Amino acid sequence: MNSLYTSQKAFNDKGLDLISFFFFSAFLIIILLSTIAFESVAHILVYLFGFGLFTSIVLFESNMVKRREASFYLAIPIIISATQNLYLGLVSPYATDSQIQFLVITNFLFSIVLLLILFINTPFRFNQALYQKTLIVLIILVVYSFLTIFLFNAHITSAFASLRNVMTPMLFLLIGLLASCNICLKRFLKYVCYIAIFVVVFGIIERFILTDIWEFFNLPDLWSKKGLPLNAFTGLPGNFYSSEMVGGSQLRRMVSSFADPVNLGTFLFFGFMAAWLLKKRVLGIAILLSIALAVSKGAMLGFLVFSVVWSYYKLSKTGFFIILSGAFVAGVGFIIYSMMHSTMSMFLHLTGFFSAFPELINHPLGRGLGNIGVLAGLYSDGAQTKITESGLGMVIGQLGIVGLVLFIYFFYFIWKRSNLIQDIEEKVMVQTLILGILLNIMFNEVALSPNSSAVYFITIGIIIGQWSEKTKDMPTIKKKRIKIVW
Repeated sequence: MNSLYTSQKAFNDKGLDLISFFFFSAFLIIILLSTIAFESVAHILVYLFGFGLFTSIVLFESNMVKRREASFYLAIPIIISATQNLYLGLVSPYATDSQIQFLVITNFLFSIVLLLILFINTPFRFNQALYQKTLIVLIILVVYSFLTIFLFNAHITSAFASLRNVMTPMLFLLIGLLASCNICLKRFLKYVCYIAIFVVVFGIIERFILTDIWEFFNLPDLWSKKGLPLNAFTGLPGNFYSSEMVGGSQLRRMVSSFADPVNLGTFLFFGFMAAWLLKKRVLGIAILLSIALAVSKGAMLGFLVFSVVWSYYKLSKTGFFIILSGAFVAGVGFIIYSMMHSTMSMFLHLTGFFSAFPELINHPLGRGLGNIGVLAGLYSDGAQTKITESGLGMVIGQLGIVGLVLFIYFFYFIWKRSNLIQDIEEKVMVQTLILGILLNIMFNEVALSPNSSAVYFITIGIIIGQWSEKTKDMPTIKKKRIKIVW
C-alpha cells in the first residue's frame, strides 16, 4: 500500500491544530465584534478583511508546514454548523437582518475557499477519473442551475440560497477527495467526536438544566432576522416539539447547540458512526440516547440502515435476513404510528417526495432554481406545487430531468467507488453514510443543507479517495461472510 496513507507519523503534530484553532477563534471574534460595532457596509469590509486574513493563514500553513495534516481545516465547517446559532444569537440584538443572513453563509464561503486551497496544493489529482467526474458533475449542475435562474425568472436571493444546498453533495465530496492524501481518517473522526461530546453535553444542559437558555442566546430575535417562523404559543421554533404525540402531547426535543433537531439528528448519527469506527462505546451509547431525546426520525432511519449494512457484511445470510426483516418492520411500524399520532409531518415528508415526479411531465426542465422548497417560501412567493419537505423533490422540481439525472449518476458513482474499499468496517461506514443521507435527502429538504450533510460527504470523499489510491493495481474483493447452509 502507498506509504502516503499508512504512515501517520509523517504528519504534523496535533499541537499545530491548536494554533490554527486560535486563529479561527480570533477570526470569529473579529467578525462578531464588527457586527456589534459597525453598520452593514463597514461590517462587510471588516468581515472580508478578517476572512481573507484567516484563509491566507490557512494557505500559508498548508504550503509552509511539511506534510500539513488537514483534519482541522475540514472540521471548521462542522464546528461552525454546530455553534453558529449560539454566537450569532449573542450578537443578534445588535445586528441587522442582512448582517445575520450574511454571517450564516460563513461555513459555505470557507468551504469554497478550502476547495480552492486544496486544488492549489494538489492540482495533479484532476488527472484521475475519480476527481474529474466529480468536478464535471458539479460544474454541469452549477451551470444549469444558473441557466434556470434566467429561464424561469427565479428570485435571486432564494436562488443563491438554494444553490448552496444543491451543490452540497458534490462540493463536499470533492473537498474530502482532495484532502484524502493529506489527512489521517482517525484524527479527523476524533475531532468530530470532540464536537459530538460538546453537542451532547450542551444538549443535556439546554434540555434539562437551563431550560430558558435560549432567551440568553436571543433565539427568537435571531430566528426573526433569519426570516424563520416561531410558535406563537411557546415563542420557540415549531420543530422544538415533536410532531408525534406521546401521552396526548408533543415532546420537547433536544436541539443542543444546533438549535435545530433535524440538523442535530443527522450530525448525531454521523457522530455515532464515528464512535463506532473508533470503538468509543461510551460515546456511542450517549449519542444514541441523545438521538432518542432529539426524536430524530432521520437519525433513527440511519440507524436502521446501519444495522442492515452491518449485518450484510458481518453476519450469515440468515442473520442478514433477520436483521433486514426487523428493520423493515420497525420502519413501517414507526411510519404507521407517526401517521396515527402526529400533526401529519410524516405525511408531508412522504408526499413531498412523490409529488416531484408528476412535475417532470409538465415541467421537464424544472421550474427554476429557488422557485420550489422551504427557501423559496422564505425569500419569494415560490411556485405553486405540492413538493414539500423533500431535498431530492426540491432538486427535481427546480432542475427537472437534468437535476434528477445528475443526482442519480452522482450517488451511483460514489456507491460504485465504495466497492473498492477493502477494509470491511470502513466499507460499512461509507455505504451506511451514502444510503443514510440519500434516504434523508429524499424525505427531508433540510438534510441537503451543509449543516446536515457536509460531514457525510467529506468523510465519504476521504475514504473513497484513500482507497482509490491503495487499490489502483488491486482487484475488487467480494464481501466476507460466514457461510451457513440454509
